Amino acid sequence: EAGTVLRATGARNVTVRGLTFADTTWSRPGSPEGFLHYHSTGYYDGGPVEKVVVVEDQAWVTVPGESKSIPAAVTLDGCADVTFERCRFTRMGATALGLSGGSGLAVRACVFDDLSASAVSVDGGAGVVIEDNLIERPGLDYPGSPGIAVSGATGCTIAHNEITDAAHCGIAAGPANGTRILRNLVTGAMRVLADGGGVYVSGPQGASAADAALISGNVITDTRTPYHFALYTDYGAAWVTVEGNVVARADNTAVLQVFPPLENVTYRGNFWDADPVGSDAVPPGVTYEDNTTLTGEALEDATAHIRARAGRRLDPPGPLEAPAIRP
Repeated sequence: EAGTVLRATGARNVTVRGLTFADTTWSRPGSPEGFLHYHSTGYYDGGPVEKVVVVEDQAWVTVPGESKSIPAAVTLDGCADVTFERCRFTRMGATALGLSGGSGLAVRACVFDDLSASAVSVDGGAGVVIEDNLIERPGLDYPGSPGIAVSGATGCTIAHNEITDAAHCGIAAGPANGTRILRNLVTGAMRVLADGGGVYVSGPQGASAADAALISGNVITDTRTPYHFALYTDYGAAWVTVEGNVVARADNTAVLQVFPPLENVTYRGNFWDADPVGSDAVPPGVTYEDNTTLTGEALEDATAHIRARAGRRLDPPGPLEAPAIRP
């Protein structure tokens, strides 16, 4: 059903360097069951459907009682200290790289391009590092798929990546602990679907300030569809600090009033070219301080120091530098 080229379970102390993984498929969407996207990398696979009331007698959404995740061509399950470095993942018919459980996993200086779903999906685990990667055109066939998706992880760091032309979110983090989203460059996200962001965080991100999420030093520009929020803390996000980021040319820069409401969320020292939705009446669960709204050259001049440090620090491998591995 899924074009798997590599699956590792319980591997330890392995480095995969300089390989190209290419040309996989996923046949499930063409089956009689079809494909019904739910959220991020999830899809509906049967079973009960639940109703979540947003506003009594006015607004609600339906969600599956359980969902499955889009499969990955390269999968690590319960591994420790495994690194993918300077590899290329291209023309993938589902998610490119899936990390489930384990600890000490790293994805560094890789190239991901032309993907039906996400580049990297993290489900659980501890101490995962995703840094200095180039991700281009994720979500070509399943446009709800973020460039990078994280849920249920502890101490995951997503830093210095460049994500361009994402169909929906550039980076999405569901409920987790201590996620750090630092100095990424997200350009041209939300090019197909609405209601997402360049960086999107939902649900609790910790239980206290000690294990809170940090979103800092990111540059998010040119998000495209209407109704999105370039920096988006959503659906009861709690224990999140959004600090020192830059947003330009977005439909909405951020939003402070969501359902369920935000708790222990701080927006501090950010720069953008329009005030966030709700900043004129900041809700009680949000701290909003020292943010700056500027436009044009004034915004560029004031944020040069942040923009200079965002994005990749390492050159990725060229497309012909590694042998191809196909299913």
